[in-house]
Amino acid sequence: MRPIRLTMSAFGSYADRVTIEFDRGREGLFLITGDTGSGKTTIFDAIMYALYDETSGGNRSGNMMRSQYADADTDTWVEFTFEYGNNIYSVRRNPEYIRQSKRRNADGSARYTTEKPDVTLTMPDGSEFTGNKKEVNGKIVEIIGLDAKQFAQVAMIAQGDFMKLLYADSDDRREIFSRIFRTEDYQRIQYELQARYKNIYGQLEDNRKIYDSRIGQIKVTEAYNERYRQLCERKEPDYEESLTLLGDIIASQQSLYDSLNAEKDELTGQRDNNNAAIGRAKQTNSLFDEYDKAAAETLDIEQRRPQADGMRRELEAAKRAAAVAVLDDKRTDAEEKLRQSEKRVKELATWIDEAAKRLDRQSSELSGISAVYNDECPKLRLQAEEIRKSIPDYDTFGSRKKEFDALNNRKKDLNNQKAALEEELSRQKAYQDGITAFQNGNADCMVRLEKVNNTISDKKDTLDRIRKIEDLQEQLVKMRKRHEQKSSEYLNARNEYEHASACYERLEALFMSGQAGILARQLEDGMPCPVCGSVIHPNPAAFNNEDVTQASVDEARRSRDKADAARQNMYTETVLAKSECD
Repeated sequence: MRPIRLTMSAFGSYADRVTIEFDRGREGLFLITGDTGSGKTTIFDAIMYALYDETSGGNRSGNMMRSQYADADTDTWVEFTFEYGNNIYSVRRNPEYIRQSKRRNADGSARYTTEKPDVTLTMPDGSEFTGNKKEVNGKIVEIIGLDAKQFAQVAMIAQGDFMKLLYADSDDRREIFSRIFRTEDYQRIQYELQARYKNIYGQLEDNRKIYDSRIGQIKVTEAYNERYRQLCERKEPDYEESLTLLGDIIASQQSLYDSLNAEKDELTGQRDNNNAAIGRAKQTNSLFDEYDKAAAETLDIEQRRPQADGMRRELEAAKRAAAVAVLDDKRTDAEEKLRQSEKRVKELATWIDEAAKRLDRQSSELSGISAVYNDECPKLRLQAEEIRKSIPDYDTFGSRKKEFDALNNRKKDLNNQKAALEEELSRQKAYQDGITAFQNGNADCMVRLEKVNNTISDKKDTLDRIRKIEDLQEQLVKMRKRHEQKSSEYLNARNEYEHASACYERLEALFMSGQAGILARQLEDGMPCPVCGSVIHPNPAAFNNEDVTQASVDEARRSRDKADAARQNMYTETVLAKSECD
């Protein structure tokens, strides 16, 4: 990357617009020199900020780089044009800062506004790269091939930062040089090969573990014990021999399985035949049970037949006794007994006839049960199967019926609620009619009441405005006190920064003078100077006895940067406080 042009406006120590033409240094060297604090590092900060939205030291953000010496209406921005790979790019970036607005307040005082951060990247063909801030930053890193940290280490020698590259660990140097010399593709190939090797080796180890586990689970017969033992004792697995042994074992086990399976099928057929015989025996036993029941009923009827005959004879004797009885009371009793006996005889005769018919019917049914069973049994089984299949439909019907009952109950509840609501609506309508009648009868009172309410509302609005004015006055007093406080704090922060900056410049000058003195003590006539290359040393630098180390200079620089950051923050807060007061 070769810089061409850098333009800074109200940036860092440069209050106005400054342009540096780097393309003047095409032939030979381009030297930027000056005293400490003259703005050399600000140039590097501007380049870093334009490219990466960061400063070279990394201690201050772009939002802190607005010049405190710039006019209030001067915009802060940086534009950097550079060449990379025979292509010219231009990037313009501005931080977030507070500036004076072009419009003023009603009283003529200045109004301040916040300028949002923005960045634009112009490509070699003159078009503007489209994308948000993050995408533009990523595109710049893609073009240059270095991020902000790496660019600061290899592109600039700023306050000894180049030493960070020399003392960086191997991983950081590898990443930096890889981006500089474009070796990322080879590194990605190396990583890809390593990843593939690890993946394949891991799969091989997993397969070895699975093989050891599976080979240890094999149970072999006595005929294969020797081959299996030799296979297990080998240090390296013999997959082909293992497959051959497993094939032989599987073949022998398959033949044994086939014979056992045939035996199983034979036993299964015998079991099914036995189950069928048992079913037929159960059906036969059921028929015999029905026959025994019918025979018992027939025997009971036969046993009661003598009793019925005796009762019949008693009835005939009673009739004969009744014919010769002369007394009315005996005749009445006999007639009553006769009626009862006749009734009992009729009942017994009816029962005997029915029993005889039932006996004949059961006998005929018993004789045809066997034939009917053979015809009807398959049909009954089909009916049973259909009934069993229809059971879920009955279950579904039951659940649907429950849902219907629940919905019916819900409908009844809703009807009850509707009736209650209609009743409540009637009461509310009657109440509203009463209010309307009252309002119609008191229209004049309502007009006066409305006027009073309007007056009260106006008074409340006036009171609210007065309270708001009082609140604004109180806030204004607080804001002015805050502005005075921030102004005082800013003056203190600026004094601290100036003091820290002076200390840093003094220590750096002493340190550089000491380093020059140490180098001058080592010069010899006729030997080239490591700085300028001259072999003549007419006026070597004097050595001072000040004990100033690089660590103390770095500490002073960090203190200065910290004080500068605090000064910038207090300046921003002071401007904000003033804008609030305005």
